[in-house]
Amino acid sequence: HQWREQHVHPDPSKRAPVPLFDQIAVKDKYCYLGCIFVPDIALAPGETAKERAGRGRGAVYQLRPLLRRQNLPISFRVQLVKSSFMPVLLYGAELWGMNEENAKYAQRWMDVATRWIFGLSGRASSVTAARCMTEELGLQDVHAQACGRRARAALKYPHLQTVVSELCRNRLS
Repeated sequence: HQWREQHVHPDPSKRAPVPLFDQIAVKDKYCYLGCIFVPDIALAPGETAKERAGRGRGAVYQLRPLLRRQNLPISFRVQLVKSSFMPVLLYGAELWGMNEENAKYAQRWMDVATRWIFGLSGRASSVTAARCMTEELGLQDVHAQACGRRARAALKYPHLQTVVSELCRNRLS
């Protein structure tokens, strides 16, 4: 983008207007508060869920040294997942929740974190085993938590005077 060249005059009454962009780029999608939107302010829940899973991947790899450290108590590592990792995965779940397809991307990284807590490699050996380990640690799967957030939003958000209330009333795929 090129800025219009404007000179600031010391006298406030003779100052030039604030510089503006010559052109504003038109995009086919954009991200606002972690959620992907497409034209006409339609929410793209699948893309948002994939983007959150990508952020979750980054978060879990940052936590990897602590999650794999066997001399730390398991309760500490579980609390680390609950407080530092799950919020990254579930950001915006009020809008993309209630769809298991959307949650499966983030669930992959939740399963990796769970295996690392148990001292296993991050590779998937069995979905059932990963769910059992998650339950053993007292963690909920991503889909269950996303559904809970979406249900809470369905009760709370329709009364708000914001765009979020309209988005929450719409049926999402």
